[in-house]
Amino acid sequence: TTTAHTTTAHTTTAHTTTAHTTTLPRVTECGTDPSMRPARITIACADGNLYLNKLRWSTWASTRATGTGLAEQNDCKPYCAAGHFHSYPVDVTLTLPVATAKGRMFSTVHLVFTHASPINKKTETTTIPTTPLGS
Repeated sequence: TTTAHTTTAHTTTAHTTTAHTTTLPRVTECGTDPSMRPARITIACADGNLYLNKLRWSTWASTRATGTGLAEQNDCKPYCAAGHFHSYPVDVTLTLPVATAKGRMFSTVHLVFTHASPINKKTETTTIPTTPLGS
């Protein structure tokens, strides 16, 4: 009897944890399937000339996610196809989750450049795609 009770309690706990996890916002990678805590997020989906890489997340909650990583920016010199990518350490915050057909998605990314910046600014805030392709 004790074993059955313990098994039931364990199953309930696992179900509750799973349900909580699926309600947290996610993020898309230029329209691909949504995910949580991705290692990479492309900001410039049209040409891929700006993306976040080597992301490490310290928090992932219902209203914001925070982490660190590298902003990889193409200098487009002399033109983008011949340009070179440069890495800039950043603090990353995802905010403003919105409801979509695929669930809640973070819609804004705020970057704080911790050293040099490709845009000669300390911070940058931009929107990110919230709807996967085919939705």
